[in-house]
Amino acid sequence: MKKLIGILLSLVILISLSACANNEQEKSNIAAKNTDKVIDNINIQIVSQGTLGEGERIVSVDSDVGFVDRETDLPKTFPVYVNDYAYGHEGPLYDVTDALKATISQNLSSYLGLLYDDFSSQKVKYSSDSSREYEVYYVNNATEVHSLMNSISVLSSDYDISNHITDEELLGNALVKAAVSYLNLTDPVVTQTVEYKTDGTEELRTYIVTEKTSDAFQNALNRSFSCITVTKYADSSDVIVQISDVATECLSKHADYPALSYSDALAALTSYYPNMETANVKTEIYYSATVQPGYFFPCYRFYIKDGVATRSTNDRYTVVDVLLTDKSVDD
Repeated sequence: MKKLIGILLSLVILISLSACANNEQEKSNIAAKNTDKVIDNINIQIVSQGTLGEGERIVSVDSDVGFVDRETDLPKTFPVYVNDYAYGHEGPLYDVTDALKATISQNLSSYLGLLYDDFSSQKVKYSSDSSREYEVYYVNNATEVHSLMNSISVLSSDYDISNHITDEELLGNALVKAAVSYLNLTDPVVTQTVEYKTDGTEELRTYIVTEKTSDAFQNALNRSFSCITVTKYADSSDVIVQISDVATECLSKHADYPALSYSDALAALTSYYPNMETANVKTEIYYSATVQPGYFFPCYRFYIKDGVATRSTNDRYTVVDVLLTDKSVDD
């Protein structure tokens, strides 16, 4: 439990840094790091996934919900958004005012009011740590809830989420059900990934809950800014629930930038990974806050089918993130 408490304290910052689709960063604060490769005159920028090495990890994916391919009608340009509430290793990169702290407290109280019938907002506390004065929290038995601006993180062993829970069971879990209501999701859809250790055994399962939509761009926004991420480690009874609550219609756009097309990105990636079979690639789009501080950049996430057999009956994929637009933004 103590180990996961430390993880939660890091997560409460990371959720504001990188939102839902960056949940590969769940185990440490990660600085932005990119690897640029020029292949066939295309500047491929591999977005590092921090603790997991050269921008790669091994997972299995249970759904194609929100994934794109050559036939998907994608915009020719993609917006880069301003991250108004960016965080660095020393804390927030914005002024923490009393009004802002009151808003964070109110947001946390709103979620807890949906979770507990007898909840009182007076139970929400401000951190006594001067280095974390921007954080509010609540503790109830084996459940800890921490909140920052536009994000809430829960660590709990009070609510059972098994390693093989169904989508229906997950959405019926009290922690997730309250989060769905908090985000006003009317048609929630679940995507599950399983991450493996180097020896091929299961390390953790991640469930992403978003509003169902057939629009590829809106789906990218939802999975990045307005979603629920549930993380369950294989060797622990604890569960981590992260709520990213950035209203997509209120995002502050910096500018629109030409997009690297799906076909060009895939062709260049094939040169980078010469043994890759494009027929076995899954692709999604998400926004990252770690490419350049203070901004959200769109990225392709390629799931490249791995030919190595695992104990799982699901296909196994190597994950590679590629920047979708030019990463240089003039302030």
